[in-house]
Amino acid sequence: MSSNAGGENVPDDVIQPVTNESAGTLEGQQGAYSYLLTRGGVFEATLPAAGVDAFSKVFASITERDTEDNDKPFLGGGVMTVHNVVPRDGGIVTIRADVGVPNNLNLRVDLFYYNGS
Repeated sequence: MSSNAGGENVPDDVIQPVTNESAGTLEGQQGAYSYLLTRGGVFEATLPAAGVDAFSKVFASITERDTEDNDKPFLGGGVMTVHNVVPRDGGIVTIRADVGVPNNLNLRVDLFYYNGS
């Protein structure tokens, strides 16, 4: 089933943005990091992220990765959630996440940070 959102034929399972306005350009320091981890259940990880301080805006995502296919992300069986993202002075970010299963899975955590107003 599909809808005719915005004059386009869009499948019902596609999540549309609330607004179609551009956020503009980001002025200030920004960057991104990726980390390869093996964890299970609820865990905390301290991740080095040069350029981050306690007032940085930091966003994190987590996904399972395929170690046999160049660590490419894939949608596996675990329902993964990031609970907390805590930027700290000295280029450190602490995250708390849940892999959704107790056994260890191969994960990729991605961070995006922005320092600006």
